[in-house]
Amino acid sequence: MRRPLTLARWLLAFLAIVNVYRAATQSLTTDEAFTYNRSVVAPIPELWESYDANDHVVHTLLCKVTTRWFGVSELSLRLPSLLGGFLFFWLALRLSRDAFGDGRRMLLSVALMALNPLTLDYCSIARGYGMAMALFLAALALLMREAWRGPSRWRLPVAGLSMALAVAANLTALVPCTALMLTFALLRLLPAARDGDWNQVRHRANRMVDHLLIPFVVVAVSILLLPLLPANRENFYVGAVDAATSLLNFGHGIFWRENRSIPLMLSEGMAWVVFPALLAAIGGVALALGWRWLRRRERLASGDALMLTGGLVLLWCLAAFAILHWRLGVPYPQRRTGLYLVPLVTLLAVAVWTRIQAVGLGLAGVVLISFLTSFNVRFYDEWIADAGTKEIMKHVAALRPVDGSKRLLATSAYLDHTARFYAGRYRLDWVEIPPAPVDSIASGDIYLLAAQDRKLVARRGLEIRYQHPLSGVALAVGANRPPYPSRGGKDASK
Repeated sequence: MRRPLTLARWLLAFLAIVNVYRAATQSLTTDEAFTYNRSVVAPIPELWESYDANDHVVHTLLCKVTTRWFGVSELSLRLPSLLGGFLFFWLALRLSRDAFGDGRRMLLSVALMALNPLTLDYCSIARGYGMAMALFLAALALLMREAWRGPSRWRLPVAGLSMALAVAANLTALVPCTALMLTFALLRLLPAARDGDWNQVRHRANRMVDHLLIPFVVVAVSILLLPLLPANRENFYVGAVDAATSLLNFGHGIFWRENRSIPLMLSEGMAWVVFPALLAAIGGVALALGWRWLRRRERLASGDALMLTGGLVLLWCLAAFAILHWRLGVPYPQRRTGLYLVPLVTLLAVAVWTRIQAVGLGLAGVVLISFLTSFNVRFYDEWIADAGTKEIMKHVAALRPVDGSKRLLATSAYLDHTARFYAGRYRLDWVEIPPAPVDSIASGDIYLLAAQDRKLVARRGLEIRYQHPLSGVALAVGANRPPYPSRGGKDASK
């Protein structure tokens, strides 16, 4: 009986080591570089004169600390996200054990949560989404124990603090954290209201306000007030235009890997068939369990407690998405902006699938196989175009002119932020990067060309010195090219 638990622990330990390796070796992505260039290096008074949704406040503040303490590197910039990833792994195990015990269902739940390529990327990439996801799950674990195992003096304030930090790490966590507080209030107040014990209802409500809601509001407002003062509606633009696009986006983000020949049909089949059926099943089971729990006044088993609690949180979230989109035009979540949904739905899916035995376990097996075939340590899936920027900038460093003169480095618009980061990282003080994209610059000395700008090679008579095999980004030189060739690597000119 202990073997599944041992395997789960070894799997999480392996993934933790892999994440450290990825954080230290993989090229910085354009979003991470933008975070560093705009937010991490900016003094706080200047940083908060304007707002950008890329600024995940708690994550940004922690990145300021780690890059100052350990110097500027990929690893130091990603260290806060790595810590969030470690917390996520621990919570994946804890929530799975709380719900399913120490058997095979627990191992299946842990594997599906931890190996999901979408969540795994955000356990090391320098963004606030993974940290917010982990802190939300910490609050879920705490409030589930408070609801089903009896009150504690410390769980409510710690849960409130965890949710406040989740929202401050990424504003998208506001929806699930609100849904979690509403669900907890129902689970605590409805039994007393059903029995007509209104004194107990008032006592529990006051306790939740004093120990959960007030710590959440005070901490969240204290951290976010100044950064959000200059924000406006146009700052919150990432998301899907409708619910169908949202489902398809999640399907692609989780299942489709073109470079590994995972069929597009799998991701679209999941989006159009499995996801809606699964969400309907989770909602139906949760409501049925809630009705039975209220009528029979019986204590639920751990798996059923998870289904009821997590199912209600999910239903609140879905309702909030629809209302916010209908009334305020807020985009539906997609990939990263709904990252917290992925482990929550995974937990609930395991609880549902194990109820239908062979069919559900077969589907879980297909999903797990797709995760294993998606595993990689060379790039982040959503940013494969950034996979070679670090290596390419090392080749740029080898082109330092012997006469000490300045050289103009023209880059595709997509590569601008990472090129600026690595120019500073490798102290390329002889490089000038103009603010305009490469296709609007009359001439340059060195070119970094993404796939869409490769037409400039023939148009301007450039010589390609290096092309990265994964990203397809090319390093080319113009008529005034430096005298030294790039060192090592694949010479695309041959």
